[in-house]
Amino acid sequence: TALPISRTSRLVGMKLGCFLVLLLHIVAVSAQLFPPRPKFPNTFVSLFQVEVNYNATNTTEKGTGNWKVDFKGNKSVESYDLRKSIIQFRPFQSFFLARYDLGEEYLHNSKMNSSCLKAEIQGALPSPWNFMSFAQYKDTTKYRDRSLEVWEAEMPPQSQFLRAKVLSEEKSLIEIGVYSDKRDLPVIMTLQSEIGNSVVRITYDITEFREIMPEQDDFTVPKECQ
Repeated sequence: TALPISRTSRLVGMKLGCFLVLLLHIVAVSAQLFPPRPKFPNTFVSLFQVEVNYNATNTTEKGTGNWKVDFKGNKSVESYDLRKSIIQFRPFQSFFLARYDLGEEYLHNSKMNSSCLKAEIQGALPSPWNFMSFAQYKDTTKYRDRSLEVWEAEMPPQSQFLRAKVLSEEKSLIEIGVYSDKRDLPVIMTLQSEIGNSVVRITYDITEFREIMPEQDDFTVPKECQ
């Protein structure tokens, strides 16, 4: 027996209403499970404590570093002071400079003496946070008694992300954590890269992050690279 049209319409309306309520519930739950994607400024000055672990030799280096970017000026620089132990007198120093405005990038460290690695680059400086566009939310954990949201991304081979270029041409895995109440400030970042059968893991404990223009002297090409 066919149902009256009015009753059929009410049933369809009830089912549609239930579907919409369920959909809204799913959206609300998803919003709780997946927090908003962090957004960081492209021009900044960052200071950090750094730890480098080499699983092949079971050794660790610790130290300090900084990362400075003038995005509109197409310039980026990273520098590191690393020690294998606290009694090491002279640290291993490394300096990486990308000058897209000059079409060149430079790598120099304290083991290279007066030499320098130099390569041609083209185009504009890529966003230092380009991986965040495809990063996936991993989980939320406690860090220093605060709620830390962790995001994860797999960097493809030949990535333009500076650290991946220095470490390996193979794919790398990067994680970055932000406090849930301050999503525009990176707190801790790790990069894991495979080099042959070895795995190198770098952890950056970001002690200071400011959205300011770096001093232009910081982007001076070292004399060893001129």
